Amino acid sequence: MLALMGLLWGCSPKVYTPPSLPVQIGQAEASGDKWGVLEQASGLLDVSVRQRASFLLIRYWPEEAGGKWSHRGLFDPSPYVQRRSVEALSERRHEAASIALLNQVVEREQLDPYTRGKAALALSEEGNKEGLPALKRALSLPAHHSSLAPLALAAAAMGDEAAAAQLLSFLEKGDFPLEVDFFLDCGSVKLEGLAGALETGIPLLEEELHLPIAHSLVRLGSKSGTGIFEDALSSENVELQHEALDFLESLDVPQSESLLKKARRSASPSASTHAELLMTSRAPHFPGAAIDALQSEDRELRQLAFQSLVSWLMRNPGQKKALVPLREAAINALSDLEPSVQEEALLLLGAVGRKREYAHIEPFLRSENPRLRVEAAGAILQIEARATSEP
Repeated sequence: MLALMGLLWGCSPKVYTPPSLPVQIGQAEASGDKWGVLEQASGLLDVSVRQRASFLLIRYWPEEAGGKWSHRGLFDPSPYVQRRSVEALSERRHEAASIALLNQVVEREQLDPYTRGKAALALSEEGNKEGLPALKRALSLPAHHSSLAPLALAAAAMGDEAAAAQLLSFLEKGDFPLEVDFFLDCGSVKLEGLAGALETGIPLLEEELHLPIAHSLVRLGSKSGTGIFEDALSSENVELQHEALDFLESLDVPQSESLLKKARRSASPSASTHAELLMTSRAPHFPGAAIDALQSEDRELRQLAFQSLVSWLMRNPGQKKALVPLREAAINALSDLEPSVQEEALLLLGAVGRKREYAHIEPFLRSENPRLRVEAAGAILQIEARATSEP
């Protein structure tokens, strides 16, 4: 650890240059401009890349509500791109134009109901009930209960008692698609009987939904949620142990601390290390264990270490002395042989970097890997946004 810290505080590393993307006509200057890279990525067939690019375009475009990019993202054929666009608009709710667009999403009957529900739920957090009549109209129409549930959740969050009763009835029936976000969102609405309805319906749902439901149950004060996590963490299925820990990462309640301690003691070796990194991200002191894990030969452990560092930074934004070693750790990892690790390093560098770090980031705008191009653009935009907002 001491040797590594000495390296991190030492001389600046050389700039790493990834394999370059050949310049192609009509690719919106994908060979180097951050906006061009994101524009090109927003049109790719890969939905995972497209939704990330759309989020960044809408979130950081200088015009209100993301300008033309919000319309493009909200009209994308993929509901997942639509939802990430809604999330980007939700982060700009201080703008009247963003609120107006979110209300337009709620009104659009042709849109996927889970997209409409996500937009309405974001508005409910602002006390905005403009879309409630549209939700009530939709809930009066014949449709499968799984299509009505996200609309009922948002209407219930806006205080509609009839919608709340419908929601509980829908959840008790089970038979839902794998809409993880929806079941995580259930935990954000404090509604009497909601935990019981989730508990009744969970045996009728795919196992992939049990952990997100457990996440909500814990936040709603149900002990059964803790039990689901305990079963997953003690399972012989190592992948399930890691999946449970992934959901625990964002669960900042006392029960999660206890679950992490149990996992650290009794889970598989890799899951035990995962739990240790999650605990490190919640501690007030510098996350030395995560820094050490960056030297692991295990690619997934290096990824988890970076995720732990980002989580720690979000929980401890005032620890300015930590920025230098975090910055250097991210820069050093840009030469990692695994693109997935480089991607995580770019995410961290976006959170801690300064404009002088552009020399390390800009080569990735020309990478052969579209994920790395997008994250490099995102890192630059995040640094720019922070530079204009900080005194």
